[in-house]
Amino acid sequence: MSEGQINQLCYDLFNNPPIIFTADKKGANAEVQRAIERKIQEVGITIPLAHIKNDLYLLGVLRVSIQLKQGNLTLRIGGGYHTFEDWIYNNQKTAQMTML
Repeated sequence: MSEGQINQLCYDLFNNPPIIFTADKKGANAEVQRAIERKIQEVGITIPLAHIKNDLYLLGVLRVSIQLKQGNLTLRIGGGYHTFEDWIYNNQKTAQMTML
């Protein structure tokens, strides 16, 4: 498959979010989930994001911890921390191709 075909397939599959994230309206993680829901709209994330439990989420194929730190959504992936926006900006395309 050529790079152009892969790009077209990513566009076709991820032009719209394949799974709509819905925030839990109450519970211990409600504030984080509402922030995630707002950020998805602002940033235009189209890779699947699903709540697993507590602060764990499935972001594409990665299991990540998402927390609010000083008002910013912070992802813990492996041993490092990333802001939600930075990670999406730098990795959304790679995450899409990983799911093909």
